Amino acid sequence: MTTVTDSTEIDIQRRLGRSYKKTSIILGVIGIFILGIPLGIAAFIFARKAEVQGG
Repeated sequence: MTTVTDSTEIDIQRRLGRSYKKTSIILGVIGIFILGIPLGIAAFIFARKAEVQGG
């Protein structure tokens, strides 16, 4: 049974996941042109966080 609190927490996790997804895409694109390795690593980290959060 899903309560209001559970659905609110799920919604928050999805928003956080989408935020991580956007951040990873931005870092990945910037990393192609500038500071490839450090920003590429950061992009992978944020992509993993997005995946865990359901983004």
